[in-house]
Amino acid sequence: MKMKLKRFASIPVLSVVILVGFVHYVTVFVFIEDWFGLRSSAGLLNSLIFTFWGFLCVFSLLVCVLRDPGRVPSRYVPDVEDNQTQN
Repeated sequence: MKMKLKRFASIPVLSVVILVGFVHYVTVFVFIEDWFGLRSSAGLLNSLIFTFWGFLCVFSLLVCVLRDPGRVPSRYVPDVEDNQTQN
């Protein structure tokens, strides 16, 4: 588990987390707040939908960072290419 947590210390992962957090903050607390207001039903609905999609993006990032991508099966053999050219 300790090794998996070290994967978050890389620059690409941290930059994506910071970028998603910045986009979420600006969209919800600047644009939606100024446009509808977060206390209105339309503003609350828009912010909940946007937060849900942002959560799905962060969840996908977590799965990509923490899960093993898999390996090539031991029985796999690449296709042999034909070196002859047709005229």
